[in-house]
This record gives sequence, C-alpha cells and structure tokens, in this order.
Amino acid sequence: MQTTINCPRCQTPFQTEITQIIDAQQQPQLKHMLLNGQVNVAVCPNCGTGTQLAAPMLYHDAEHALLMVYVPMELNLPMAEQEKLIGQLTKAITDSTPPAQFRAYMLQPQTIITMKTFMEKVYATEGITPEMLQRQQDQMKLLQDLLGADKSTAVSLIQDNQALIDETFFAILQSTIQNIQQMPENDSQMIALSNLQARLYTHTELGQKIEKRQMILHRFRQEAQKQGGLSYELFVSYLVEHAGDEGTTDALINMAQQGINYQLIAQVAAEIEKANEAGDTAKAAQIEALRDRLVAIYDEMQTASREILQQAKQTLDAILQAPDKGQAIQQNVDRIDEAFMYYLSAELAQAEERQDVNRQQELQAVQAFIMAEAERAMPPQFRLLNQLLRLEDEQAQRELIAQIPAEGRPELANLLASVTSELSDNEESDPELQGRIAKLQALLA
Repeated sequence: MQTTINCPRCQTPFQTEITQIIDAQQQPQLKHMLLNGQVNVAVCPNCGTGTQLAAPMLYHDAEHALLMVYVPMELNLPMAEQEKLIGQLTKAITDSTPPAQFRAYMLQPQTIITMKTFMEKVYATEGITPEMLQRQQDQMKLLQDLLGADKSTAVSLIQDNQALIDETFFAILQSTIQNIQQMPENDSQMIALSNLQARLYTHTELGQKIEKRQMILHRFRQEAQKQGGLSYELFVSYLVEHAGDEGTTDALINMAQQGINYQLIAQVAAEIEKANEAGDTAKAAQIEALRDRLVAIYDEMQTASREILQQAKQTLDAILQAPDKGQAIQQNVDRIDEAFMYYLSAELAQAEERQDVNRQQELQAVQAFIMAEAERAMPPQFRLLNQLLRLEDEQAQRELIAQIPAEGRPELANLLASVTSELSDNEESDPELQGRIAKLQALLA
C-alpha cells in the first residue's frame, strides 16, 4: 500500500510503501526484510533520512503456528477500530489459506502493542533469543558511542568493551558504511566511520585478523583480474594456503562460490596427499577439514539448484495446464524469476530439438506473454528501445523513430549512450547487440 509522508528532517513530501501482511512461508523475502529492519522504513529521496513508520502489521508463520497483529500504541486507535482492523487483516490471511491448511490458531491472532515484543517473537522462530537481541542492541549503542567520541575516549571504549567487539560488531560497522555510502553529502560521516574502522583494526586482535583477511582477499581479486579470470589453480592455492583460518577460507568461498565443483574438490584433495608425503600431518588435517566443508557446500548448492528447478517446473506446468494462461502467469508472477526463465528457455530448446511443434508453440506463447508483461512495467523509453530492437527492417525502425516527438529524442539518445557504455565495459556482451545499438544511434543522429 502506498502512502505519502513528510520527511521529519527536511520536510520533503514523498511516497513510500507500507507493508501490512507478512506470510513467512508465502513471502520469505518479506520475512528476511523484517528481520533486517527494512520493512515499513521510509528513506527520504532528498536527504536520505530513514524513518520507521508506525503501521499496523499482521505476521503469519504456519510452520510455528504463529499469527499475530502489531497495533502501534501511538496510533491511539479506539478499541472498536482496532478490532475491525484486526478482523480485516486476519480475514485476508484466512481467505488465502486452502481449507486443508486451516488451523484453529488462525481464529484468534495475538495482539502485540510494542514492536520490541513483536520482533522478539519473530526472532524466536529463527532460534534467536532476547539475550542475543539485547547483545546486538548493546553493540549498536557502542557503535554510536564510538562514532561520537574523540580519539582517546574511543580507544578507552574499545579496550573496555572487547567482549562486544566480535564478528557481528564488524558486520554491523560494514553495513553502516555501505548504507552511508548511498547517502548524499556523506563526507563527514564516512571520515568518522573510516577513522573508527582504523582504530578497531589497530586496537583489537580480531580487527587485526580482519584487516589481514581483507588484504588477502584484495590480493586474490587482483591476481584473478591479472590472469583474466579465476582459475582452479589460483583458487586452490589460496584455499590451501589459508586452510587453517576458517574466516579467510569462508570469505574466499563466498567470493568465488560459483567455482566450487568436484574438479576443484579433487584438486584440494590432492593437496592432502602432498601434505602427508611432506610429513606435515597438521596441514593435511586442515586441508582435509577444508575439503569436507567444500563437499558440504557443493552438496547444498546442488540440492538448492534441484529445488529451484523443481519449483520452476511446477510453475511452468501450472501455467501450461491452466485454461487462461495469461491469468495463470499473473497469479504466479512472484515465481517468475531468472531461474524460471532459464528453465523455460531450456524446455523450449528441447522442444525445438525434438521437433515437438505443439509444445514449442505453447512455450513460445508463455515466453511472449511474460516478456510483454515485463515490458509493460518498463519506463516508456525502455519500452521504445525494446520495440526498436525487435524490428529487423531498417525502414520500420526509421518510421518508428519518426513518430518520436522532438523533445523525446534526446532522452532516447542518452539511453542508447548509456547502454553502449555498459555493453563496452562488459567483456561478455553480445557483439551483435552492440552493432544493433550502434545502428540505432546512427539512425537517431
């Protein structure tokens, strides 16, 4: 639901989205956003100030038989209005629940009047206790105190609060840095954050380890770029060299997860043999633990990939079997993602290979409808660019360009220039597409 608010800092009016219902199973991305404090937070487009909106919200988690409604006290809703609101939100959930999945707890949602209690109950479903939450709040307060302190006071605070300065604290600091980087006129805040980060690197043992890890990762990226891309040999050499430092190997794995397969695992396993032959049993044990972790990660990736493709198959089957395919696509729009389009393209290729004309036509119709829907959601200039690119005949392109009002042509020219720049920076760009864009630029000149 859209609403208009005024920024509490600069008073700029702007529109923002309000979320009123979160279903943990049907909308896992919304639950993730809620846990990260990103739901019902309005960010001013003018000054970047973030504001937590006081809005009613229903949360449903069927896996934990949890249905609750948060009604902010500051809204001062009369009891009759509260009950009406709770009834409306609850009805929205029960109406969307198949009869076979209906449970008695859905008849009586819990009413929560503080966001703290509401979030504690959500976090509890993730195994996060109030004590863990309190620790994170203490870490947030320490971060704010450090940012407001002078150098000597900051060093004292760091020394007195070593127990709070852990990996999570550094993650909070990094997240804060990334958020500030997105804001306009952030120079003074970035200087304060950079100075704090440097002090933490200097005055904490963990900070020194993290700084060393970042230097290793930076060198790893540089070497990969120098050789024109990541190679198994480079990946293995770094993993093996730092096998005794789980934090560094985890960071390397996160950076190059797409490179994990059985070929890589076999090369890591060969290093175990080398270490044993050299009589370094401790190193062999470290590499063996690393290999086992890589196997577990690869197995998880394969399982997740199979589940994603299975969901894509179910979605495509549901669309193909529906009497109204357009309506079915609209009903499944939240499942039509990159994985679904990959699966659709693969099925289309198989149908072409088998010369199954009927299935090929059905799949092409689905693909065309999805592309049309996606294009409808694009800004006008992007839609126009797509239309021009689809036209194979130069004369037809000229005729369409002739219909563009004079005041609209500079915007299209800027868009083409931006696309050209992006394609030229991407080594994997399609040369044919680059050529077609260049021709359109010439026609528009």
